[in-house]
This record gives sequence, structure tokens and C-alpha cells, in this order.
Amino acid sequence: METENPEIQKIFSYADVGAEIPWVRLYEVPQFTYFSHKWHIRSEISCAECHGDIGESDQAVRHMVYDMDWCVSCHEERGASIDCMVCHK
Repeated sequence: METENPEIQKIFSYADVGAEIPWVRLYEVPQFTYFSHKWHIRSEISCAECHGDIGESDQAVRHMVYDMDWCVSCHEERGASIDCMVCHK
């Protein structure tokens, strides 16, 4: 299971104390959007589902274009909430 991966555990440790993860950002969400890796990982969504084969890459590149339609369709497919306040705080 990916949640047992030591690198994933680092993400949990940052999320548990509410600290920003110190990584190089490839993607930015608008300031009015709230996104947490913690909830996606706990829902057992693999990294590759959103980031492609980034774990196998030797160079960080953008694999996807994220927008609200993409996020909402994923939430609908998985039965996750599409209430506006889930992602917009």
C-alpha cells in the first residue's frame, strides 16, 4: 500500500502538524481553492492517478492540466463530495 511508503509518511507528518510541504511546486491552485494531499492519500488515490509517472521521472515536469471540471469529474466518479465548500474556503 502506498501509505506505507516512507516518502508518503513524510507528507502525512507535515499534514498532521499543518505545515507546508517544502517541495518544488509544479502545480498551483488558485488562492480561493483549498487542496489537501492528506485526504486524497487517505482515500487511497495513488500518486500516479493525478501526477502520471512522476515517481519514475528523472526530471520534474507537468503531466496534467488541472481545472475545476477535472476535479469535479473525479469527485463524481468516486462518489466524493462536490459541495463547493469542500474545495473553496
